[in-house]
Amino acid sequence: MRGKFASLLQEPSLRCILAAVEREVKEGRLSIRPDRDCTSDLGLRDGLLLRLLSFEGAWLRPALEAVFAQAIPRSHASDRLLPHRV
Repeated sequence: MRGKFASLLQEPSLRCILAAVEREVKEGRLSIRPDRDCTSDLGLRDGLLLRLLSFEGAWLRPALEAVFAQAIPRSHASDRLLPHRV
């Protein structure tokens, strides 16, 4: 699965999008506001954590491995894919 994610990151259409996001970050147009502290603002921290934890571990790990180009060890049974609740 890691290989499929890695090849997806090399697709021309996605590379274009990633380059545009990277350019916006480098030029300072896309950033966390300087008056926001993710470590002390509990509401902001909780919101970021909720967004990260909304991803299935079985999909998040290979995606992160593809982005960082290194293996991320499995932590425990939570890495398996769970059925979505509707």
